[in-house]
Amino acid sequence: MIKILTFTVVSLFLMGCSLEEDIEDSADVSEVDGIWKSDEQDTQEEYLQFGDGEINVLYIVDSLSCSRVLRTYNIATMDSDIFTYSRSGKVIGVDGSYSRIQEEFPVRCDSNLTNDVEVKIGFKQLPEFLESYYPIPEERIRLKIRVAFDTDNNNAISVGDVVFELKLDLNGEQIPTWDTLATQVWVVYSASSDFFSWSYGESMAADLDLTVQDNHITLLAKASDHSGVGDISNDTQVEVLSIFETDTHTQKDRYPDGDDMSGFFIFTEGENTNYLGDAVDDVSIIESEVNTMPINLSPIFDIESIEVNISN
Repeated sequence: MIKILTFTVVSLFLMGCSLEEDIEDSADVSEVDGIWKSDEQDTQEEYLQFGDGEINVLYIVDSLSCSRVLRTYNIATMDSDIFTYSRSGKVIGVDGSYSRIQEEFPVRCDSNLTNDVEVKIGFKQLPEFLESYYPIPEERIRLKIRVAFDTDNNNAISVGDVVFELKLDLNGEQIPTWDTLATQVWVVYSASSDFFSWSYGESMAADLDLTVQDNHITLLAKASDHSGVGDISNDTQVEVLSIFETDTHTQKDRYPDGDDMSGFFIFTEGENTNYLGDAVDDVSIIESEVNTMPINLSPIFDIESIEVNISN
């Protein structure tokens, strides 16, 4: 299992930060060199490595018994309040609930085995022009395609899993086009569940390359943009979810098939993801109101096939 370690950067590093209080380049912060661990549970960034004027946010890849860098900050641009000081003004520690790690920390992982991950999703029929599918600008329109990778293959969304996402949420301001779709890679940094629901937090890692051609949507992620991508292989189990939603209608398809209960993820089991075929004409169509006229359109995101191509 991979542990992604991230703490609330916004609250610690960015909020209340003023140029007058930034750390000067000449400030000596060598006293805090090393790796520090948060004493609080459910933090976004649990492990911080200080050294050479930088702060590396680390996470541990349990399956490989090594660690990777999630992101890096320049100390000189940080708010001075992140450190504690002696009476003479010397930096002597890290403020907040962080303690220096005394035990041996997992070494840095070797280079990723995977360089690029391309997910090509085939649909029964995509409109050539997205704006021609449902051209009613006064209605809210939400589009979403989510590809979740179960990186530890534990058949559940968990810390360290990687999510590719294409989405668009318009509140009647404009008609959607293929060019307006946003894509992102997310890394799960916290996850919990009970009998009724899942909850999870994601940390944006990078953008995806998007191609829409014929009846296929292709998402491409590079390990050079985020190392978590490099741990995906054709043995990594997946879930693919598609949603088209307006004020009155919802279309939803997923692979593998299963009941949509409170946001639960349903992953494939023991599949090679090089090619996966899905049944067509199995899109769920939900009318939000009893008296709503049925939507007289063929489902836009009826999943037909999924191809995960790995480049080493």
